[in-house]
Amino acid sequence: MTALGAAAIITKLMGTAVAFRRCGRAKLSALHGERLAAVAKSAGVSIPAESLDVIALQGKNTAAFVAARIALGKLWTVNGGDQVNLTYGIAIVRGASDTSSTFRYLVHSTWAAGMSQYNSNWRPRPDLLETTRAKRAGYTPVYELDGVKILTAAAPILREDGSAAGFVVTTLDATSFLDDLEDQILRLAALSLLAFAIAVPLSIWLGRRLS
Repeated sequence: MTALGAAAIITKLMGTAVAFRRCGRAKLSALHGERLAAVAKSAGVSIPAESLDVIALQGKNTAAFVAARIALGKLWTVNGGDQVNLTYGIAIVRGASDTSSTFRYLVHSTWAAGMSQYNSNWRPRPDLLETTRAKRAGYTPVYELDGVKILTAAAPILREDGSAAGFVVTTLDATSFLDDLEDQILRLAALSLLAFAIAVPLSIWLGRRLS
């Protein structure tokens, strides 16, 4: 085998690894995005829309807030809220109108009433903003926020007339599953190069024996 031929094979192996990484990343992101969206939708159907109206009008010192927070906390725990990559909790947000691009927090699974975090706003990415305006569930691709790679999903809590009383938002730290994917690709590449390194001298030795 010539040096040129060996270089071509190595280049092909590297190209295969890159393609596998891109495909694996997309599929894993979609899988986790669908999981997050399912969590958000399940919260959306378990919490009455009317309770959000009560919280928005009467504040967080209400039975409606307590009940909604308990419901989110239970759902959070059931869906792995004790794990490192699910550290962002589940929130319910509301915009000032159907075309709002900024949402205020009504309830959060890990924030008690009166915590300063409720003074902040949630601003969805443009792709997720489209789904909120369409009043349907959706999720983002992996993106980076404050140096952390994350996925975010949202689902509406609808009133009987079809209007949105609010949106359930949940976020996943994607670092863990992306690192696992990178490790698998590196192992695959290492094994491929090892097999190639064994095959080249073996083929040369066999060629000399047969000549």
